[in-house]
Amino acid sequence: MTLLIDQPAARTARPDPPVPADHVAYLLQTYYGVTGELTRAAGPEEAFELALPFTRLTVRLSSSWEDPAAVDLEMSAMRHVACRDPALPVPRLCPTRAGTAAHPVPIGDGPFPRLLRLLTASPGRALAAERPDEAQSAMLGGAAARLGLALADFAHPQDARPSAGNLLSFPDLEPLAGDLPDGEARLLARRVFRLFAREVAPQLAGLGRQVCQAGFGGQAVLVDPTAPAYVTGIVGFGDTGRTAVALDVAIGLAGQFLVAPDPWAGAVAFLRGYLAVRPLPEVDVAVALWAAPAALVTRLLLAQRQPAESPEVSAALLDRVLAADLPALAATVLRP
Repeated sequence: MTLLIDQPAARTARPDPPVPADHVAYLLQTYYGVTGELTRAAGPEEAFELALPFTRLTVRLSSSWEDPAAVDLEMSAMRHVACRDPALPVPRLCPTRAGTAAHPVPIGDGPFPRLLRLLTASPGRALAAERPDEAQSAMLGGAAARLGLALADFAHPQDARPSAGNLLSFPDLEPLAGDLPDGEARLLARRVFRLFAREVAPQLAGLGRQVCQAGFGGQAVLVDPTAPAYVTGIVGFGDTGRTAVALDVAIGLAGQFLVAPDPWAGAVAFLRGYLAVRPLPEVDVAVALWAAPAALVTRLLLAQRQPAESPEVSAALLDRVLAADLPALAATVLRP
């Protein structure tokens, strides 16, 4: 079986050379009619913060290795959420002068033009940098449930695209477990694959499915402890696709494993908040709990195969993910 991340485009892909800020400023002025102070932002996708006199906007450039149709899936999902649940803090797309959602930029080594997008900016800090208490974890669960409900009737021609981050594909990643450089990580990963095969895989055919954001947590969710709803931004739609609702919930639970002071207490609080907004069948709840550690293993396995400028950068990325995920994985897999 050929893994998605072992396909030719994935093997060849390397990060695009950074686009100079002055060129981005020219593109924004020409195609969006805006001028302001640009600050390069950190993250896997090239991005900038644009400061205007009375507001801030976010500028994003897709990879030249990413199919524009997949980017359109993300943009369409965001627009759909904004229509179905306007109170959810999802960025709004700012149209170009021509009325389009993005402007193609032919810069990069990949086969596709890079798509320049301008979006409203969200306040708050990334959830990955926080330590939510149980009440805040419950609010995160409620926001995730609202997001799922908003996408429940969404469809797109690309929504069934294969994705290594979709837990439906988790069994396909098992051959990569032996490549993990850390012995404890290898043992835990193999245990999670066995548990997934025993407890999750037999239930998958009967689970409800829909398009999901499939990445609720980490850098994709912004929060503010002083805000009444706690969640101030849902900004990551790069893993959007059709999957089992229970597996989407599992990803949210895994996000709590990484940030909550007590991994399982945070996950249970998240689940409680989710179910208060969107009740699920008992089988979905059980599958979500069993599958949550699989989301952590997926992060580890994809980190070790992430293309980077050099082997040193790839190794540093894996080290960072191991440092964050390995204690959480041990705490969740080794506890009943």
